[in-house]
Amino acid sequence: AVLRGKRAERGRWRSRRAARRRRRVRQGLSLTMHRFGFVWGAAMALVALNSPATSFMPSFSPQQLRSASPLLMVPVSSALDLTTQQETMSLAKRYVSLGNSVKQQLGPADFRVLEEELAEDFEFVAPIVGPLKKSALVEASKGLDFGAAMPDFDARYHDWRPDSDDPRRVWCSMRVTATQTGPLAFGGMTKLPQVPPAKVESPPEAVSFRFDEKGKLREITTGYVMDRRVGNTGGLGGVFGIFEAIGSPLPSPLTRTTGELLAPLMRLVGVAPPKPDPSLLQVPKLSALGGALPEGELLRLTQQLLDSNFRDESLLAPSFTYTGPVVGPLPKAAFVAAFSSYNPSEAFPDLDYQYRDLRACSFDTNRVWYTSSPQGTHTGRLVLPGGASHEATGRVWASPPECGSAQFDSEGKCVGLTGGYVMDRRQGNTGGLGGVFGICVALGVKPPFPVFLLRTLAQNVASLQESVFGKK
Repeated sequence: AVLRGKRAERGRWRSRRAARRRRRVRQGLSLTMHRFGFVWGAAMALVALNSPATSFMPSFSPQQLRSASPLLMVPVSSALDLTTQQETMSLAKRYVSLGNSVKQQLGPADFRVLEEELAEDFEFVAPIVGPLKKSALVEASKGLDFGAAMPDFDARYHDWRPDSDDPRRVWCSMRVTATQTGPLAFGGMTKLPQVPPAKVESPPEAVSFRFDEKGKLREITTGYVMDRRVGNTGGLGGVFGIFEAIGSPLPSPLTRTTGELLAPLMRLVGVAPPKPDPSLLQVPKLSALGGALPEGELLRLTQQLLDSNFRDESLLAPSFTYTGPVVGPLPKAAFVAAFSSYNPSEAFPDLDYQYRDLRACSFDTNRVWYTSSPQGTHTGRLVLPGGASHEATGRVWASPPECGSAQFDSEGKCVGLTGGYVMDRRQGNTGGLGGVFGICVALGVKPPFPVFLLRTLAQNVASLQESVFGKK
């Protein structure tokens, strides 16, 4: 009886010790999130007013709605009483012109105009932030004045085009330019202008607008960077990029992937490639291309490249590079070596890339942009770039819409290829990831490196907190 009593007491002691450890873990996570809290809240509100940076979150397809929070589902338009594509295009262009004190920004800065224009079930969805409801966007618009801080702020909207599935949704691209000549105040912080004034040039970003049957704005998606090499924001979009360019970057755990933060250490121990040559992180200019080609020829060359599945080396220039959101820049030899064994057509016999929206770039010489939404069933052996292979799983790979581009020299050879840039993280079944990483997530197979490296530290902490507390 004495021994049983002692064993019982030891069991109770172990239980109390385990409970104390769990409390310390929860308290530590809460403290960590609290320390990030004021910046995180400011970042969310800042991003709500314009557009944020690249990241990856859970995803859903309009054609394959899943059981989830309504805020993470893409609204599907009814087949009845749809607004026409032309009407939707007009509504979107009207919205971005309302109440601006600058040439172009993402809709009206006046919160009273927002109250009138936004639907009651409005959502703002960006790569990291969101979905944000109407009240959050309205609140974020109070006090932030780009007109006073950056009078020449220009979102430079272009490439307006209808969505391929939803007539109430339209897409466009934007490339922000601005010069800070006045104080930029928000969330209790004020950034004074530098001497000489700091200039902002953001990378191209994918934007979409969705309207309801009454003509009210139902949804904005924005901040999805299309090429991290462009601009002076370090590959960040929207407000994250603006603050980066003017010399007041937001904390790296909010804006940079864990892989980027750990890269110096990973290179030190030999598990990451060396830092790329800065010259490869630039889009070739006209002087380097030898001359401009007609738009029709550029579209033909791009279609030829797509039809070859990027396997015809003769179409690639000696100076060719491939750049994705994470991978690259890869020179021609490395690209050919990495992708020579890659066999998506054999692994997914019913694969449909759904290429669309081919269009010549308005800013970069000899460049063509396109959209794809690959989808197929894994019924064959898949060999990934680098040689790793996976037997058929029978699962479906449904990618979110991805943006890619091809750039050519004056002789019609491809000098640059980009791909894997996700345009709406909610669509598909890849966890918001594009390219090879998206395939691995969809199939439940091991990716080239851990997915947590592709997410920001703040996202990983939030995921850990969710696993501990059971909620976000």
